[in-house]
Amino acid sequence: MVLLGLFASGCDLGPEVLPIAAGEPAVRIESGTWFQGMPGNAGLTWPNAMLCDEEDWSCANPDATMTVLSATCNGCRFVEDPTGKSTSRSVNANAFATVDGPISIDATLRFDATGATAHVTGTVTGDHEVALVATCAVVENALLAGNARVDPRAFRECDDRRATDTVVLFPLIHTAHSGDFAWFCTSLDNCGGSPQVAIMPPAVAWGHTVDPGYNPFVVMPALGAATMAMLSVPLATGELSTVSVTVPSVAERETP
Repeated sequence: MVLLGLFASGCDLGPEVLPIAAGEPAVRIESGTWFQGMPGNAGLTWPNAMLCDEEDWSCANPDATMTVLSATCNGCRFVEDPTGKSTSRSVNANAFATVDGPISIDATLRFDATGATAHVTGTVTGDHEVALVATCAVVENALLAGNARVDPRAFRECDDRRATDTVVLFPLIHTAHSGDFAWFCTSLDNCGGSPQVAIMPPAVAWGHTVDPGYNPFVVMPALGAATMAMLSVPLATGELSTVSVTVPSVAERETP
């Protein structure tokens, strides 16, 4: 009974309330580049100097909130205007880039418990997808058996195509300033709405290498004479980009 009484009195104390003191206000941006057509992640925050662990039921910050008094997106547009929103953690300020080059988010925040205000700025660089590009290679049929991952050193130029080779294509999306990336679904189905590369003649599979930093590739069906392969993918800007790749015929070998 004594133990039960002690436990009950402990529960009556309620969660620990941390002292209220303004921490550091900030605009937090997760990446260094935002691509037009893709939402970039950003957050506006002015936390309490001491925060409760979100999983700690014995602690609370009921008065440690901040409010977004104003927010502007320069070179971008907000997914949803964060102005007027309050939180004890972070208000989403996700946005779409509208330019190539410097982008900034400027906001005025209020730490509600004291009424103090602060102006914060975050910067990021805008870029955009330009076009789908693709290169051709060949690899020995046996090395693709059983969906095995291929050593990148096994690929050869398409001009060296032999009767015992399979043609593979490496599609990538070229950007204006940041390089080339495989930002699309690498499956022939079950893409769940993600961008998908359409290929003619239809590919038989997607393949990967033993090097995780190497780009995925599409495995083409058995091709006879020289063939023109066509690939297309929707860009983040909404445009459909198409590229053609010439697959040469099997190389003739000189008789020894």
